[in-house]
Amino acid sequence: MLFAIPDKQLPLKVIVLCTEYAGSACCDNNTEALLAAHLAGYGSYFGNGGCKENVRRVGCAFICDPNQQTFVTPAIGVLTGTFNKFLVDNLYSSCQGVCINNNGTIGEQYTTAPGLLSSLNIPAQGPAPAIVFTESNTTGYNGTMQAASATDNCVCFDGSSPAPQPSLTLCVEYRNSACCVQSYEALLIGAINTHGSEFGNSSCAENVRRVGCGFLCGPNNGRYVQATLSEFKGNFTTTLATAAYDSCKDRCMDGTHTIQQTYPDATSFISSLNVPQAGLNPAVTFSVSTSATAYNGAMLPASSADQQGCASTNSDTTTTDSSAASLVVSSVLLVAALFLSF
Repeated sequence: MLFAIPDKQLPLKVIVLCTEYAGSACCDNNTEALLAAHLAGYGSYFGNGGCKENVRRVGCAFICDPNQQTFVTPAIGVLTGTFNKFLVDNLYSSCQGVCINNNGTIGEQYTTAPGLLSSLNIPAQGPAPAIVFTESNTTGYNGTMQAASATDNCVCFDGSSPAPQPSLTLCVEYRNSACCVQSYEALLIGAINTHGSEFGNSSCAENVRRVGCGFLCGPNNGRYVQATLSEFKGNFTTTLATAAYDSCKDRCMDGTHTIQQTYPDATSFISSLNVPQAGLNPAVTFSVSTSATAYNGAMLPASSADQQGCASTNSDTTTTDSSAASLVVSSVLLVAALFLSF
């Protein structure tokens, strides 16, 4: 309905997303439904505060604003929406601190305001034209944007903000924004090394590394690590735990038993990384959780190198790998370091 006359006599009656245009709009219910479906595809990427609301406002202005023809330009195969620099800068300000799925911020992924705006572009799909969003210093749509929401920002388990840690060598994905320092990472390296070849050198080992690094260094671990004087509890999604377990379950732990024979499901596998409380050192607990803030980092799929099984197995016997004891010893040092910083 681009460039149609705004419907003032018959306001949209079933409008749920772009309600500010219910009385005068250049869109219809079907167009709004398409926008709603598109925005829903972003999930929690834009947070749940000012940034998400501002992205909604940009989309609604593009499809519904009664002055649409002043800032939307049609051409063959493409519709270009022009937005004023003042609005684009305010949009970016509200979004740059938003944590992306517990793994860094929008501002780290898109370092400029025009870059964030262009990330909203939609490629052409069949007969539907491409949609391109551009910035102008002098013209373009200039509606009001909300301020940033503090609840969308990254926060570390101790209440501090993440910081660049360029010297990280194991958890390199967090160099730009981390809730750990290199000395903590060194203890994690030691804890993982005590397992030797138990996790192999492929997907299983990589996923164990990602779980440990996410717990320790994730720039938003304040959302999924609850810290008290007696316990540090990390909450992980069922999706993550299952993917990590699937990549490891067929590995032979001790020449006789696979990981699956020792830990029969994803929950028991993740909790096998738990460390009991020792003196003044708090316990470390890894838990599978349905919480909306549980950590859900990407895991690699199982590889053929992790599916060799054991040469000789005893399916009726369940054992605990002896290397788990050495993990506890190394992990106590890690807990001590975390405790001293708490």
